[in-house]
Amino acid sequence: MDYNSEVLFLKDGRRLTLRGPLEADAGASLDYLRAVTAETAYLSSYPDEIDGNVEKERAFLRRMREDPHTLWLSAFDSNGVIAGNFDIHPVSTVVRYAHRAELGIALLKAYWGSGLASALMTIMLREAKVLRYEQVELEVLAENARAVSLYQKFGFVQTGTLPHFYKYRDGRYADAHYMVCKL
Repeated sequence: MDYNSEVLFLKDGRRLTLRGPLEADAGASLDYLRAVTAETAYLSSYPDEIDGNVEKERAFLRRMREDPHTLWLSAFDSNGVIAGNFDIHPVSTVVRYAHRAELGIALLKAYWGSGLASALMTIMLREAKVLRYEQVELEVLAENARAVSLYQKFGFVQTGTLPHFYKYRDGRYADAHYMVCKL
């Protein structure tokens, strides 16, 4: 889904441009993915699992942009570096699931506490309604208190917990909460 760009001002005065990433942003997108996965254990991949193939990333960004049920937005700083992104995509496009969307959101650590996550959540919930979703769902690691608090602030409620959701390379496990927000 296309989205008109929007300027965001953070609590500390930094200015970001929120827009759907273009195929030309594939390199920046891969750099962002490597950086954000290196900064936290709360995301699904390790940095070395990010496929560095720019052509594949271009094709992925094109598919996200062309999908009328999906919204993928990135927040770019003045140097073209991605500070964070989020996506809304259908759980499935079959009729019985079409009212449900899944949410993904991640920020570079330099933007934690800046107001960017709240700004993105506000936009995401607004746009989920535009896409005619009735509820938004997500999985969040139980130990990620900052994220759980953010989601609760925006009306998400915990509906269950899956033990051993992640298994880290060192053998540790992490549980995840399922959370849902009715729109």
